Amino acid sequence: MDELKNQAKINHPELRKLSVKLDQLEVDRRLAVEFLKPTLDASYTFLNQPFDPRWNSSFNLGENYKFGLDFSFPLFLRKERAKLAQTKIKITSTTFERGLAERDILNQIESAYNTLDVTGSMIGQLSAMVDNYQRLLSAEFMNLENGESDLFKINIQQEKLINAQAKFLKMLSEYEKSKALLYWSAGVSQLGFER
Repeated sequence: MDELKNQAKINHPELRKLSVKLDQLEVDRRLAVEFLKPTLDASYTFLNQPFDPRWNSSFNLGENYKFGLDFSFPLFLRKERAKLAQTKIKITSTTFERGLAERDILNQIESAYNTLDVTGSMIGQLSAMVDNYQRLLSAEFMNLENGESDLFKINIQQEKLINAQAKFLKMLSEYEKSKALLYWSAGVSQLGFER
């Protein structure tokens, strides 16, 4: 069960979705921090002049270019600070949501495991009950051969045996359903069925 819990913490689709959302919000937070910084833009522009078609003149780059620097810093950072605060709140909220989802998933795994365990013990009891009814039916046949029983008692024992076998088979199907529910709760995509 601990292995399933560890696997669910790592690979469960719901938890992976929330982890990706946290990563996305972390990128948004870093972007909001970048908007708080001043900006410095450097520019360079080459000014084209028509060239001589004869290709015999030399290139004169004396005044064919322009440089520029732009520095800007917003005076009021209300918008940027609000965006950063909003992103931090979203990160906190998503972290709590992921913790809650993880706890719910672990509780579902424990519940499914307990159901599987109880169903397994009931299968053992029902198997013993089927064996005991089979012995009773055999003993009833011996009593019939000895003249101490009649067909009515044999029919009753056969009916009890058939009912016990039906309960046993129903419990086997419940066991398999519980096993599938356990793997589903853990987020395991392969159930390990052989084809």
